[in-house]
Amino acid sequence: MIKSTAYSRSSVITYILILSVSFLWCACIILAPLLIDKGGVYSKFSTAIYYFFSSYCHQLNDRSFHLNENPFGVCSRCTSIYFAFLAGVIAYPFFNKLNNITLPKIYPLLIAGFFVAADALLDTFSGF
Repeated sequence: MIKSTAYSRSSVITYILILSVSFLWCACIILAPLLIDKGGVYSKFSTAIYYFFSSYCHQLNDRSFHLNENPFGVCSRCTSIYFAFLAGVIAYPFFNKLNNITLPKIYPLLIAGFFVAADALLDTFSGF
């Protein structure tokens, strides 16, 4: 019996959906500062993007990347996290099959979790 290496339709659709949402999320982060000075419906759209992201990020001006002297939709930390996630989604099919359902090893997740926890703790206790 010949083994098929073709991806199932549902795995491709799931991947494309995750990729599309990730790309749209990151695009909005960059669109917010680009559209704010355009006026009209563009600035309203930009304001809506900033408002949407305010639920997820503190959006402090001095902790944000800027484009055209306007801050990104989220701070630099959140920008890095979201774009790293997008890069991981883009790179995934180069390292794994799309229909791979095995769980990853726990050690890389623990290492990543350690750095996230260290960042949060250092940020929390930096005032002492």
